[in-house]
Amino acid sequence: MGGMIVFADGILEENDQDEKFIYSIEKKNVKREELFENLISEQEDYECRLVSVNKENPDWVVLTYQKPEELSLLTTFKKNKKRKQYQESLDSIVEQVIKITYDQIEKGFFVLPIPENFFLSENNKVYFLYKGVEGLPITGYNYNSLFDHVKTLVAYLYGNYDFKELTGRGKIPTESAVLLDISTAKNFQELYKILFQKEISPELLESEESTDFPDKELSNSKEKSLQEQEQSLHRQTEESSNAKVSKSTRKFRLKEPEGISLNEKAEQIESQRLRVDQKLKTVKLHESSLLKKEQELQLREKNLEKLGKKQKSKKERLINLSILSLLTISVLGNIFFIYDKATYPSNVSFLKKDNKDLQDKIEKHETTNSSLEEENKSLTDSNEEIGKELDENVKIIKELIKKNEELEKVIKEGK
Repeated sequence: MGGMIVFADGILEENDQDEKFIYSIEKKNVKREELFENLISEQEDYECRLVSVNKENPDWVVLTYQKPEELSLLTTFKKNKKRKQYQESLDSIVEQVIKITYDQIEKGFFVLPIPENFFLSENNKVYFLYKGVEGLPITGYNYNSLFDHVKTLVAYLYGNYDFKELTGRGKIPTESAVLLDISTAKNFQELYKILFQKEISPELLESEESTDFPDKELSNSKEKSLQEQEQSLHRQTEESSNAKVSKSTRKFRLKEPEGISLNEKAEQIESQRLRVDQKLKTVKLHESSLLKKEQELQLREKNLEKLGKKQKSKKERLINLSILSLLTISVLGNIFFIYDKATYPSNVSFLKKDNKDLQDKIEKHETTNSSLEEENKSLTDSNEEIGKELDENVKIIKELIKKNEELEKVIKEGK
């Protein structure tokens, strides 16, 4: 499947890397969030296993399902209707859909009866994704009319109609005897027997606990109801074999579900789809905005890098100028000291000491300059350090000038 699609009351995303489905449901559609935990505790081997329920988001409940194996959508299978493999597998798939839905309703769970909720493995084993209970969203469907929705799903698989078309129309022109027979079924047992000429397997009929949502035909006496249904089915089969089917005279009629009309349900689903589409657009706009901000940050980093290089170059020039100035002063000082030594032997020791102090200062400043180069990581700190160095150099130059003036004064006094 891949990607993200609008699904039921939210958004369904497939994570191929982790082999998971992620179903996000809007919280405004959930009456009792704690009921999601019941879905985890009671699961069968034909379900995509619900492994976690995340309620931290203020607007969404996020359900994570583990895929049992590589799966494809039931709708994808239906698109290959003309292939021989489809025809050979169709009865088995329909039988599994009916059994699964019936088994879950007997246990009090509502399997969402839409094609997108069912998946097929490579060997055509049927799995489903989402089921609900009272208090959890079921996309406008009704427990009491679940059977009618299942008939619509079965008609979709056997017929040539789009599922939305079947849910939006009460009567569908058809020449298919199968669809006409499906329309006459009044409960799961009748439908199953019409299609497969046998009863639903006993393990799915037996239930030690009662359920809030039994079939009305079985609420009083299952045995009596089944006998009446067999007689009725026998009469219907005889009438069907003798009748001539015509588009103009026979129509496949879908029973209008109780509690909500098919048109109203379709409108609700469409409204829900539009809301989810709007949220998807909002998410995409947010992603686009984040991308633009990221690009702006990258551009800003490049500009700062260029500025840093300029600052570094400027700093290096200032350091070199300072060193050159110090060297020049040192050379001039040495020349002066040599002259002074030759002329005034009494000042030799003083000049040596003064020269040594100057050299120490030069070494100190060279060390400081080396330290400044290592601290080039912060542009602001570097600029402050350069300023300090320049102030010290000016001070040293002033001291040297002052010292030269004193020496000149000593020379004049000696003369």
